[in-house]
Amino acid sequence: MGRGHTMKKKKIALLIPNLANGGAEKMASNLSDILYPKYDVSFILFDGSKIDYPYSGNMINVGLPPLEGKMNKVITMLRRIHRVKQIKKKHQFDMTISFLENANVVNLFSKCGDKVVLTVHNYNSKRNYGFLYENVYRWLMKCFYNKADRIVAVSKMIARDMISNYRILEQKIEVIYNFIDMDNIKKLMQCQSDHIMERLSEKPVVINVGRLYSQKGHCHLIHAFKLVLQNVPDAQLVILGHGELEEELKTLVKNLGMENHVHFMGFRKNPYQWMAYSKVLVSSSLFEGFGNVLIEAMCCGLPVISTDCRSGPREILAPATPMEYETKSVEYAEYGILTPVCTGKHQEESLAQAMVEMLTNETLRQHYIAQSQKRVQDFSKEKATEQWYQLIDSMNQYQIFICGNFGYANNQLDGQTVKTRQLKDQFVRQFGEENIIYSDMSQWKKRPLSMYREIKRHAKNSKSTLVLLGPKGIRLLLPQLVRWKKKYSKDLRYIVIGGWLATVAQKNNILASALKKLDRIYVETSSMQEKLRQIGITNTSVLPNFRRFHYINHIDSHSIQLPIKAVILSRIIKEKGIHTAIDAVKSINQTHGKICITLDIYGQLNKKYAAEFQTLVRRSNGHATYKGYLEEENIQQTLMQYDLMIFPTYYHGEGFPGAIIDAYAAGLPVVASDWKYNREVVDDGKTGIFFEPQNTADLIQKLNSLISNPQSIEQMKYHCLEKAKEYHVDTVLAELIQELRRV
Repeated sequence: MGRGHTMKKKKIALLIPNLANGGAEKMASNLSDILYPKYDVSFILFDGSKIDYPYSGNMINVGLPPLEGKMNKVITMLRRIHRVKQIKKKHQFDMTISFLENANVVNLFSKCGDKVVLTVHNYNSKRNYGFLYENVYRWLMKCFYNKADRIVAVSKMIARDMISNYRILEQKIEVIYNFIDMDNIKKLMQCQSDHIMERLSEKPVVINVGRLYSQKGHCHLIHAFKLVLQNVPDAQLVILGHGELEEELKTLVKNLGMENHVHFMGFRKNPYQWMAYSKVLVSSSLFEGFGNVLIEAMCCGLPVISTDCRSGPREILAPATPMEYETKSVEYAEYGILTPVCTGKHQEESLAQAMVEMLTNETLRQHYIAQSQKRVQDFSKEKATEQWYQLIDSMNQYQIFICGNFGYANNQLDGQTVKTRQLKDQFVRQFGEENIIYSDMSQWKKRPLSMYREIKRHAKNSKSTLVLLGPKGIRLLLPQLVRWKKKYSKDLRYIVIGGWLATVAQKNNILASALKKLDRIYVETSSMQEKLRQIGITNTSVLPNFRRFHYINHIDSHSIQLPIKAVILSRIIKEKGIHTAIDAVKSINQTHGKICITLDIYGQLNKKYAAEFQTLVRRSNGHATYKGYLEEENIQQTLMQYDLMIFPTYYHGEGFPGAIIDAYAAGLPVVASDWKYNREVVDDGKTGIFFEPQNTADLIQKLNSLISNPQSIEQMKYHCLEKAKEYHVDTVLAELIQELRRV
């Protein structure tokens, strides 16, 4: 029996400034614990010297702690982006999850083939952190957060804030509440206590846990507790945490004469010992993201009191009430007590009232203890684990991988690159940018090995692979793509550009065999489909060529006047027959002794043909003009200036010409060579007329018939506009998109 295949773990990076005391830092620590059994987890810390919480996985220290001064902050941010990008490139993470605003920005700008997940832990509209935050971070959020693959908000109100005030797309946001390891907390509660804790617990203890920052509202809590002492003289307030306001708060306590009642115990890695000896936990925050400490206290069997700040406390304590509601007085909610956010004496009195009630009414306290134990089950480690696993596994797989020649590397513009780009753009519209990945084969010659690895990685990590390659590319890659399809159980489809496939497959048994194993092959015309059937390739469907354009329902009713304005839109190579059109136009005008028809030529000029083509144009003596190439977005508007299109191709690989759709979309009839599949695209006498390929005399005759009867061009224009609707990208790709949604 062969040895089993061990699947390689997905590599997840957790990016955060440090692991010092704080809610987001604790959340990152907890998240590493639940991810570690299933994924290869690494922490990336800006400052690895500050670690207060245990973690699972590897630790990578960027070694760039924060510096004072605006310019230093900017320089540090840029250095962090550069360094983290290097780390991502070296370790090839599948996904990077970041915590807190500065890490989120670094994560976005250091994207390096990884999925970028941002986490938002605060109700940012309520923050007031000075110039840097107000003017820089908020601007960055609005401009760049939508570039993330997913944004995890730790409360529903945060999600609503991001959508309403920061223009974040709703489909980008996932709400996953913070969670706690209840078994571990209860174990830590039992640790041996110290004498200070035991001495304080002989009296009614109110506990507060949080950094000593203005956000946490400690000054209001202290003023409120002064009022509590009027009713409960032996009450004690224990504050756990460090922060920039510590000395200021201690001075406040001293000035209020409360030194024997308010105790600053610093940051404690195990706050649960202290909670075990307390009567009630109070949170006085001005704003929050979620309020981890509330559910931690509930787990310890404590009733909780919290200001009704944005956001988190109401979702935890009063989940059945409208999220937008803000209490104006003491609210005895379902799972705890909510009080108004403190802005002055009135709100401090409400907070004091709630504390007094909880310390003096044992029936009320026992009620909320029971409710705490009930509510905390909704924030279990097991529930959060399932949500995070589902998020990561769904995101780590793209919906669609497109492998084709986009021409970005060499600015190639032709029928193949235009069709490939427009297909990708349509799929981005339908599936979202985060669900589409692509490889541009125009870069193959420059970096074949890295391109091969990239294609393998994308094919493995996508539900469906769509191949849009020409003869060389398909012979090179399709057999290997078929092997990956079988190995990874993936959907693999081939969208053929041009009419060459049956001829090539008939001569290449390996290619023919690979084609038969595809889930579907899409060819541009029924004739192409029939040719493949004749050589035993039957897994085919017809998918016409397409374009994105604006619908035109009418054309100007003015009569067409001489000279007739003709246009060619084509890649400029000899086999496109442009010389036939130039000779015909020149001959017609010379024969009539006046300018009866003009010819403008647009398209990307092939270097090998450039000299010959330029000579042809020069010798036409002004009867033909080369106008350069058109950008996609300018094609329809430019073509509308003309009366008809000439399409004189005899190119051996011609399929369903996109240029003919461009002509129809602008209301232009097409004078086309009777070549390959053109008769399946042009309705003779209705949307155009045919001439014999490479036969200048026949083209002259057909053009003369139009010159003598310009009204026939007007009649065909209406049919062209109607025909164009069949080939709009929305119409052509609709069924394929539905098929891919079902994969």
